[in-house]
Amino acid sequence: MIRKHLLSAIGVIATFAVVGLHAQSWTQIGSTAGQYINKISTPAGEPNLVIATSAEDSLNLEIYSPFSSLIPGHGIIISRNGGESFDERRLDSLAVFDAIKSRHHSSRWYATARYLEQGGVVISEDNGVTWDVANMHGVTYSSQKYALAESPFNPDYVAVTALATDEGYNYTTDNFKTCTANADFDIQARCISFSEAQAGLVYVGGDDSFADGVYRSLDSGKTWTKYNSGLENLRVLSVWASNELPQFVYCGVDTVYDFANKLYMGRGIYVSQDTGKTWMPIGAAGSRVFDIKQHPKYPRFLVAAGNSEGVYVSSAYGFYWEIQSDGLPKGVEVRSIAIPNNEPDDNGGFSCFAGTQGAGIYKSTPLYTGIEENRTRDVELMLYPMPCSNYLNVAWENPNAGNCKIEVRDLMGNEVATILNAYCPEGHNSLTIDRLDNFVSVSGTYFISIIMQNGAVSKSFIKL
Repeated sequence: MIRKHLLSAIGVIATFAVVGLHAQSWTQIGSTAGQYINKISTPAGEPNLVIATSAEDSLNLEIYSPFSSLIPGHGIIISRNGGESFDERRLDSLAVFDAIKSRHHSSRWYATARYLEQGGVVISEDNGVTWDVANMHGVTYSSQKYALAESPFNPDYVAVTALATDEGYNYTTDNFKTCTANADFDIQARCISFSEAQAGLVYVGGDDSFADGVYRSLDSGKTWTKYNSGLENLRVLSVWASNELPQFVYCGVDTVYDFANKLYMGRGIYVSQDTGKTWMPIGAAGSRVFDIKQHPKYPRFLVAAGNSEGVYVSSAYGFYWEIQSDGLPKGVEVRSIAIPNNEPDDNGGFSCFAGTQGAGIYKSTPLYTGIEENRTRDVELMLYPMPCSNYLNVAWENPNAGNCKIEVRDLMGNEVATILNAYCPEGHNSLTIDRLDNFVSVSGTYFISIIMQNGAVSKSFIKL
């Protein structure tokens, strides 16, 4: 039995209100004009470190074909002072597509790079100062290793995607002494994202003329399942597994290649609320979205690189987006975006970096959206008692009258039950599940998620 009623006072969780926009602008940093920035990143534990990679016109050959041997690049451009300047350059003679600092090995960096006809992974063991270029790892003829990611759970597992090949997912467990491809996973891929909530859960975007949708693995890339419900005929350019709502995954897409007109067409940002199984559009319609990032501390903030349209910003878990591009050069493509691990200002604004193709690196003043949140940070969603046996109380605040869907999912994101899918009044709401065994019969850890019109909240509970 489920009993639903208004709750008088439980604290505020996630209420959104439309407000006037604050002024914001972007400024080019240092002498980076003319640089082609492919990826830009800010390691989670080091807000003063910003890493940018340069590979000029790296999307010239986007369909399945051998990579050009001559792709101009300017290596890695590094700031160690929070982006005040980008004066440190490494690997100048190489086109570099992605570079990450290891989260598990304090001094180790990885980069995907190309020199003439050779492309692979190069490694630094001294915080990006010197690189073992002589030992380029994972080299295969004509293909290019592209995006890098580390497993949050296995300190020795590093994955790398590849373009211009049918071996689009590779991994190592021995610091690239060997680099293994899954022979049964014949796809090229531009993007990859590991779940921070579930070991072994990883997402890869289908990226070639005939592949659409997102591929999901539950066993660290040994086996894969394709999910394209809602992404039919859409190529995935970027993918991001939410770091707060474990069943939420975001991706940026365009169409598969139109051979007749020789072009791709932007289709914006999509979200999955069931760990990648089904998808729906949520913003940036018409844009090719090459990068999506979430604030590492406040995950309701997301930013997206919208190519020639500029930068999209959301402060409502991706359910509301605005373009924030004042100061960015008109018509220059934004391919990458990064949010430092800093606190938002007193008004909820946060700064980020944008990497462009042709105009270098830009940094924003604090960004705001027309949606702001009033939120008590210690109470997001109330579930009690905890752990529970055969009854559970659920309490939340609905910012606007409308439909609320309450789902129970297991650790793998599979929907176990829909508790509620109905109109709810504005304000405080609650329900009591008197016979939880009717919905969850097996003991273990589960998640309850409430999906509202302007956002979502999720929290785990233990069923005894």
